[in-house]
Amino acid sequence: MIKRIVSFSLILFIPFFQVLGQNTIRENSKSITQSTPIQLVRLQLGGQSYTDETVVYTDSTATMGFDGQYDAEKVPSFPPAPTFASLDTSGLKLSINAIPPLALQTTIPLSVVVHVSGTWTITATQLDGFQPGDDVILDDTQLNVQQSLLQNPIYSFTFNENDPEGRFFLNLIPSTITGIENEPSFSIWYDGTENTVKFGQKISDLEKFEIYDVQGKLIYSNHTKLFGINAVKLNKQLPQGIYILAIQTKESTFVSKFFANSR
Repeated sequence: MIKRIVSFSLILFIPFFQVLGQNTIRENSKSITQSTPIQLVRLQLGGQSYTDETVVYTDSTATMGFDGQYDAEKVPSFPPAPTFASLDTSGLKLSINAIPPLALQTTIPLSVVVHVSGTWTITATQLDGFQPGDDVILDDTQLNVQQSLLQNPIYSFTFNENDPEGRFFLNLIPSTITGIENEPSFSIWYDGTENTVKFGQKISDLEKFEIYDVQGKLIYSNHTKLFGINAVKLNKQLPQGIYILAIQTKESTFVSKFFANSR
């Protein structure tokens, strides 16, 4: 990847390589111009002596649909080479997919088409611009496995040529949700083993405790007054994802975000 600063704009030339067999490489270069820092994920599908790639990145003026100035439509590979793509909101397959900046968890469907059954890998070969607390999670819906690509960039799996292509999703999770104000000074986290939301300090007079998903749907509510606690046990397991917690005490109201990892 080549980076040049021109008139205070960041110019990235992202070479996109598609390997057809072992000897033929087709390159499709896309020039990406923007004036704000970006996050970029480059994923490579590999196996059976073949590879293919797809790129997802954020841009301040991009949309979740097709943006002609940023996105590149996927050209299917010639069998037996695989085709690996991300999808926009219309289901269009893209080799390069620009999306808006991450304000909430953003889920990108992935498409995997193979013509040779066997063991395959999805590898995050490039992860740029992510801050401490951010996460990039690959979701294998067939096996119900979620893997952080920031912690382990290689995911191995078995895929047959007749398997559904929409098995995988890419979840981009920011450490800070835009618009969340009055966050508490203490830490909040979810213990999936105990199915408990825990606090970094004791709360003397909790009057209201509510959990919402990122779409604003109420997931859990407790309006029973609790005194001198540092944890609240939930009545059901939270699926892995990002949640918003509203806490009301006798003197204050706090709103914060936490990530639930149920495994």
